[in-house]
Amino acid sequence: MKEKLLKLTKVIYALSFIIVFSFVLPFEIKTIGKIEKNVPILIQNKKYNSFPKDVSDKLILATFVGELTGYGPDCPKCIGITAGGHDARNGNVYYDDKEYGKVRIVASSTKYKMGTILRINSKRISSKPFYAIVLDRGVSGNVIDLLFPTQDEARFVGRQKNLTFEIMRIGR
Repeated sequence: MKEKLLKLTKVIYALSFIIVFSFVLPFEIKTIGKIEKNVPILIQNKKYNSFPKDVSDKLILATFVGELTGYGPDCPKCIGITAGGHDARNGNVYYDDKEYGKVRIVASSTKYKMGTILRINSKRISSKPFYAIVLDRGVSGNVIDLLFPTQDEARFVGRQKNLTFEIMRIGR
């Protein structure tokens, strides 16, 4: 009888944990806000947009379709310093590029050279396209991992599939 009671207690505990978790997570996501067609918006106005110089004369060199994810310098496998040497532990998610101005930092596979500039159009992140530079590694294929000040902020990006990325400059 005691064994059955112990098993029942464990099952009830596990179910209560699942129920609590399923209510807490969606609530946090809903409080962010919504834009077109109920897509959650993370970055309103210019909070995390890039601040490029006038690059209207720049040509798109190539495009590719891939996935966009997010990460923070405090992620489980991160040390807070990008492979390019940028210290992101202070929450700085920008890089001041001489040619493109203040751009976001992303991680990619070795398929894209360090210093490659991408133009990203994700309505979940920003209402306008923004620019990013590859300064980190740690993902594979056509996944682009956008740097956020913390892993908590990054988790709301989710995994956005089938985004078109525009290569504006190939890294060195």
